[in-house]
Amino acid sequence: MPGSIEDEFLCYVHRYDIDAQINPNFGEGAGPYPDPVSGCYVLKPAYRNGGERMADVIPLRQLQQCVDLVPRFGEEADVRLTQANVLDLPNTAYYLNKYFTRNLFYCLHV
Repeated sequence: MPGSIEDEFLCYVHRYDIDAQINPNFGEGAGPYPDPVSGCYVLKPAYRNGGERMADVIPLRQLQQCVDLVPRFGEEADVRLTQANVLDLPNTAYYLNKYFTRNLFYCLHV
């Protein structure tokens, strides 16, 4: 049957929310601003009320841009991190790498 879900490629995606940062140009208020040092947005995984990560299966045609997430380590990296679980650890923040593609840079550069 044309146009049915069987004819589409699907993606499993996780939701990330922008972590509020202080905007050094406009006072002390925190908001959805890029990190003042790196210029990249800081993202945290979104969770449901029960503590389950928010994720869903969506058609590939709904994706608009592939992005790169870089772990935000701080003083030292968590010793539990591996390349297999780096996106699964709770309470880990990530940078949205605006340098991943030229188009992404132009969209996110402020």
